Amino acid sequence: MSNRIFQVQIQPDLSKDLDLDFACATLREWFPQGEFEHGNDNGPYCNVRVKAVSIGETWNQINDAINLVPGLRDAAIAVCQGKHGWDDYLLLHHYDRSEKTESIE
Repeated sequence: MSNRIFQVQIQPDLSKDLDLDFACATLREWFPQGEFEHGNDNGPYCNVRVKAVSIGETWNQINDAINLVPGLRDAAIAVCQGKHGWDDYLLLHHYDRSEKTESIE
């Protein structure tokens, strides 16, 4: 289960406490090889893609960032490729806490 891709989508309009520049700077510091894409589709967003060498370690780091960066928990969705790529991706975090999330196997 190595070399899977994680993606975090940040939708800053969902959290009044989120500083998007600070969140992205923090993620860039923790994941210097991450790919960052900013855009606007019915509101601004930032997609962060991280290739994981260690699935568990990478998820722990992403989860720490989601919980430590003020406002990020309320504005982020985190997914990881499944055993069959994006066909069976895992929803690991969703800003809408009523969404059912999964865990890393």
